[in-house]
Amino acid sequence: MAKPPRLDPSARDAADREMYELYAKKPRPNALYDEDGRRKELDPADPSQQADRDKWWELYFQHAGNGKDKAPDKPPDAACVSCQNAELMVKVSNFAGQAIPGALVKVEGLGQRATDRFGYADFGAVPPGTYRISASKEGYKPSPNDPLPVDDDGWREATIKKEVPPKTRTDAELQLDGPYLKENIIVIGSEQHYDSFWWKMMFLGPAFTMGDRDDYMRKADRKTILMADFGYTKWERLPIETLKGQRGFHVVKVNSAADVVTHFNSRSLKKQEGAYEKILIQDVSFFCHGFPGKLGLNYAGGPPEIDIDDREISKIEKDVFWPGGIIYSYACRTGTGSWKESFSNDAEAKPDESLAQMMAHHFGVDVWAFLTRTLFSELLRAPGSPAEGGESDHIVETLKTGRKTHEGQLIDLPPRHEALPHPGLGDGWGFSGPSKEGTDNYALWRKNGAIKMPYAADSPTGLSKSMRRFSP
Repeated sequence: MAKPPRLDPSARDAADREMYELYAKKPRPNALYDEDGRRKELDPADPSQQADRDKWWELYFQHAGNGKDKAPDKPPDAACVSCQNAELMVKVSNFAGQAIPGALVKVEGLGQRATDRFGYADFGAVPPGTYRISASKEGYKPSPNDPLPVDDDGWREATIKKEVPPKTRTDAELQLDGPYLKENIIVIGSEQHYDSFWWKMMFLGPAFTMGDRDDYMRKADRKTILMADFGYTKWERLPIETLKGQRGFHVVKVNSAADVVTHFNSRSLKKQEGAYEKILIQDVSFFCHGFPGKLGLNYAGGPPEIDIDDREISKIEKDVFWPGGIIYSYACRTGTGSWKESFSNDAEAKPDESLAQMMAHHFGVDVWAFLTRTLFSELLRAPGSPAEGGESDHIVETLKTGRKTHEGQLIDLPPRHEALPHPGLGDGWGFSGPSKEGTDNYALWRKNGAIKMPYAADSPTGLSKSMRRFSP
């Protein structure tokens, strides 16, 4: 068999590319594509393809410049691709085996292509060798069940190394998990520890503000409130009903730590417009009591005790979060691993052993938490007298006046507050407390929710008074 003449690689590849682009627009099957859109070579022995072979040589000579040093004197009887080059096709599909169109496929040294409607990225004729191939698409992440080894180069990129032998057609397959919807979750604990007019709504206030405004949480496809609904009256639940009715929140009552674990693990699979979509968690915010090593969702109100600690977190699957998901804990001391009340510096509080760091490692997301206790007391009102810019004195006097005619009813406290009836609230403080002040049997509510989010208190001493970022 005669040795084929040497071909100019750049001219050959350019001719290949233009031929396949030309035939991609023709009805399939045709000389260069089968009915599924897969590329094939010209048949060197098929007389019916002589015109196609002539067309390829015409394109080749155009790019080779008809130079004797680049083009052979006589065209060989060959197909479009050279005798050594291989053909590389990369297919990208999802967890349901469905093709993913529009995925970005990159082949190291060859550039990038977008997958077609069949999920294929066609890289044409390539020199034999080993290639690093990656695929990514917004809303997807690498599948843990990828049929080929995956390099952990990032949540949204599946990567393989593929050997491409000479004179072959090589198909590489990558699997991306998705598409995904996003869920935001607000976790609200009960407040039965302080049992007072000023503090009763301290978790509901900032939770309502976060859910009612668009600038605190990122846009999501589903919004959920997990609520330890213990010790709240129907009046005190109204803000949550507002978020449910006007902001589209799903409200789930939490009766145990297992309920929290179950919801986090329940990443439902929905079929939308013929494709399957999963829901991953994007943003989570905790408004509850906290201690080093645990979040107390029903502190001082149990049984049931509802504590979220490292044992409960370990029961939640690691891949329930969206890439770039974030956890915010406004509970006290989530960022410390020590029960001491005084420290010389942050490191002494053992932040690396904290629940915040454990969650960051477990879920692979950033966690923002305080090393100190957090202050909720000034979220619903400005303390002090009106002369000092405060609202407390005005609220008390207005409540006393309103109780003379509307005892046991909701009392408006213009311009920004309401007193919500709560029989028995504050009784445990004795005569020297709420009853003497005139705030017993009522809970304070600010009509627009919290003034701001919880912030750092002064204890334990010696620690930074700002939210700290804990990264995986």
